[in-house]
Amino acid sequence: MRLDKNDHLLERGLAVGDQWQLDSNPLEQEPYAQMFRMSRSNGEVARALEVAGAAFAFTEMLGPHCQRITVQDVMPQD
Repeated sequence: MRLDKNDHLLERGLAVGDQWQLDSNPLEQEPYAQMFRMSRSNGEVARALEVAGAAFAFTEMLGPHCQRITVQDVMPQD
């Protein structure tokens, strides 16, 4: 697999840690908690699609409760 410039940008961004404060800001955590409760309201989740996964904060919360999760995100091209 060939890594391009966008792959390196993503790796660099993830290495910084919680740069957008998605894990540490209560204002960010409340929407995640609500989405998590709604996604589990009808029982187990077989498949999930997360659009705009950012730093995978919600993915890490939902992933263990899904049989399969697909995450789609976009990065600008120079």
